[in-house]
Amino acid sequence: MKKDELKKVKNSLSSIKDFDDLLNSLLTQTRKAIPSDAGSIYIVEEKKLTIRCAQNDTQQKDLEEGEELPFVSFSFPITKTSIAGYCVLSKEPLNIKDAYNIPKSEPYKFNVGTDVVTGYKTISSIALPLFVAGGRVLGVLQLINRLDKDGKVTTFSDDDLEIAQDLTLSISTALEMAEAAELSNAAYRGKHLQSIFEIDQKLNEIQDIDVLLERILTEARKIVNADAGSIYEVQGKNLAIKYAQNDTQSAKLQPGEKLPFLSFSFPITEKSISGYVALSGETLNIHDAYKLPEGVPYSFNPTSDKNTGYHTKSMLTIPLKIADSSLLGVLQIINAKNEEGEYIEFDADAELYINHFAANAANALGQAKSRRDLIDAMTEMANMRDPKETGMHVARVSKFSVEIYDRWAFNHKIDEAEREKFRDFLATASKCHDFGKIGIEDKILKKPGRFDDDERAIMNSHTCLGALLFKNFNSPLFQMCQNINLRHHEWWDGSRGYPGNLDWEKYEQGNPLPKAECLKGEEIPLEARIVSVADVFDALSHARVYKPAWTMEDAVNEIQKCSGTQFDPGVVEAFMQIKDRLIAISNSYGSD
Repeated sequence: MKKDELKKVKNSLSSIKDFDDLLNSLLTQTRKAIPSDAGSIYIVEEKKLTIRCAQNDTQQKDLEEGEELPFVSFSFPITKTSIAGYCVLSKEPLNIKDAYNIPKSEPYKFNVGTDVVTGYKTISSIALPLFVAGGRVLGVLQLINRLDKDGKVTTFSDDDLEIAQDLTLSISTALEMAEAAELSNAAYRGKHLQSIFEIDQKLNEIQDIDVLLERILTEARKIVNADAGSIYEVQGKNLAIKYAQNDTQSAKLQPGEKLPFLSFSFPITEKSISGYVALSGETLNIHDAYKLPEGVPYSFNPTSDKNTGYHTKSMLTIPLKIADSSLLGVLQIINAKNEEGEYIEFDADAELYINHFAANAANALGQAKSRRDLIDAMTEMANMRDPKETGMHVARVSKFSVEIYDRWAFNHKIDEAEREKFRDFLATASKCHDFGKIGIEDKILKKPGRFDDDERAIMNSHTCLGALLFKNFNSPLFQMCQNINLRHHEWWDGSRGYPGNLDWEKYEQGNPLPKAECLKGEEIPLEARIVSVADVFDALSHARVYKPAWTMEDAVNEIQKCSGTQFDPGVVEAFMQIKDRLIAISNSYGSD
């Protein structure tokens, strides 16, 4: 099933409130995505599995129009001897090629009872656990007898299983919302979980994983009205801080100013609260960080409180996992607040909502991580061609670009929705700014000396080559990638720069770049004007094979000196307002 079709399925399911109607719709939609003759959904009830809905097209054809299949409700113990029970206990999907010939080495067996009673013949089957918040298995989805394009029974493929697993992410979300609606506090919880589901849909639209992590922290704090929080990412055997937010501390800053940039990491051990959560995979709800229960292996580090004058009380720490259940990082939210703004404990509802939110974010995180891995692989490929373009250079340019844009957007009073979308695209697109160098031949790209005029013109053609990489992709993100590749060497005043006003789509690789009238001012896209500053600042402040690193002071002064000539004065103004933050970010990456 295509992504846009899956999105439509999720949207349609989210509007169904009745639990039984929802179950039937879930089963119908899944069978449409993976053509199958029959299917069932079982729900975990204490230590048993209870069938809640069943569908069978072959048997339905034998009925009169408008007549429904008889439904017999039954339950059975959750043990590994049944297919559905095995899925619950192992938390693993099953793909059964022949229900009547399951290897004897397997603990589960196919129950032939239904086939005997109805005269139906079960052949192939897949069964998947339905996960909800905190890794809890809510039930099992089972599809029976895969149909090929001719309507004949065949086996389920690995692709079918992957599609089904993707669908169960949306299925489990919808199921938990309906389940919550049946609880005693149904009205309030259902509304709150619905809002979380809507946030989840927005998260899936975010392209860059760093922007996504920051947004997850922001939204998690809003959901439970928390004053502060941090988000950490697994890097090898360490947890590294990605973002920290604190409303109390931010209220002390000037408008548009951000909290100081933080960069630190620590080993993943049980001694720290976040490390404990990373290792155990469990949510940890601490009522008072300074009064931990005796005998716990972890302790609270009060250093940050001492340095800032802040007081941490309640803490809710959650593992962040992606769709394949691997650990991406840890989310920690701090100091729940009541309506009067007083710090209180995170209650059971807060824990439910945040676990639900984190579980829903898994799909978005997995997709964003895959995109980052792809960009990193392409960057590494570019590095192999041009060692001057290091991965850390690309990462710094991306970070600088987003920070410069944030300040520029504040200065220009850009609407929040527009700002969030632009910065997301910019974070990813800026990493691609020199992809065109892949198309420059080695004798020029790796030449140690100065270029002659023709060689320089060929080298400058990397702007067109980079834009051509994204020519056939029709999306706002790839349009920005194209703009940045093509225009980040243009000059604001139009006195210099390239490639200028030429028909770049007709450029042929290997030829010198033709001379053309230079672009100037706002003819140059904003994203390219920002990346131009970020790229030059990083290039100046770091050593290259052809030059030593400039001091940060000299690099900053050069950017300021070129305001109005090479660089957009408005972008330089934003750069100068946050230069100390940019220097801190640069220092956090170390040397190339």
